[in-house]
Amino acid sequence: MNFNRYQISDFLDNADFRAWVLTPNSELEAYWLEWIKDHPEAYSVIEQARKVLLDLEAERKEVSQKKREKLWKRIEETNQSTDNQKKDNGKVLPIHPRYVNPDLPKKKTVKRRALLINLGVAASLLIIGVFITGYFFGSTTKEMKEEILWVRKQNPKGQKSKIKLPDGSKVTLNAESELLYKEKFEGLTREVYLKGEAFFEVEKNTEKPFVVHSADILTTALGTSFNIKYIEDGSPLKVSLVTGKVKVEGPNGKDDKHIITPGEQLKFDLLKHTTHREMFNPTLVLAWKNNIISFQNADQEEVFSTLSRWYGVEFDFQNTSDKIREWRYSGQYKDESLERVLDGLSFTQGFSYTIEDKHVTINYKP
Repeated sequence: MNFNRYQISDFLDNADFRAWVLTPNSELEAYWLEWIKDHPEAYSVIEQARKVLLDLEAERKEVSQKKREKLWKRIEETNQSTDNQKKDNGKVLPIHPRYVNPDLPKKKTVKRRALLINLGVAASLLIIGVFITGYFFGSTTKEMKEEILWVRKQNPKGQKSKIKLPDGSKVTLNAESELLYKEKFEGLTREVYLKGEAFFEVEKNTEKPFVVHSADILTTALGTSFNIKYIEDGSPLKVSLVTGKVKVEGPNGKDDKHIITPGEQLKFDLLKHTTHREMFNPTLVLAWKNNIISFQNADQEEVFSTLSRWYGVEFDFQNTSDKIREWRYSGQYKDESLERVLDGLSFTQGFSYTIEDKHVTINYKP
């Protein structure tokens, strides 16, 4: 198995993982516990994948139980109907020719009637047996056909996209980001899984909350718009609310639950396990959504990692030093080419650059 990027869908597609979660045994338990021990960075993704499988299994069992109850009700109705037919003076049976045509002459042979009674019972049992077999085995096939599919939208570097979810909610997905969601939102919630950055415009439904999973953070909304940024580079995870109200649950248990209002932002430091609430500038935070690259007192690492995701390129640096890495930059670029952005940066920060296909070399001046 190769889970280099540890995507939820990778685990969901793995038969051994599904077996471990749904039908565990000692061998699978030992294997996966050892795997988690060797790959601690994948723990949160594994937990999310486990939750997805267990939720789907719970929904399947609920549906199956309802189908069983419906089945037995129909069987009882069938038995009752057959009993009523047999009670018609004790003469008319469901498969007797006179049941089809009452004008036929009566046959008083006792053995014949007994045979017909036995055949009638046997036929009823056969019909019920076929019905049960067809219902359970047929419904299993139907459930497999109707199994809820998961949709994964993944943007590479240099590409953004707009997504319309099954409930009508809209998502703008940033470059180098991934969104996972059900093809149909069934059950009590509408749940999606985010890696990267996205802006959500949620359709209002007070009876079915909208839940975004990002790392160990849960963001719950009924009808609102907000931005979540979760870049796996050690930087804080940010939840920024534009309209409405959302509940955000952090990784530190019941004491790490927050309600934020428009203009507020929560920053989760996943390494230090700290949470910070602050006001934010919507123009700055949502600039990417409007094709604007915006920097505010950004250091070299933030600037070039942003440009890498935005334009789909890789950077190589020459003649760097600790002093040079300390520079900060503020500025905005709307619908500009990479060359225009680097021209502005190179002038203020003192470097030259060369671009070869998807590779950019930054050469600082001595």
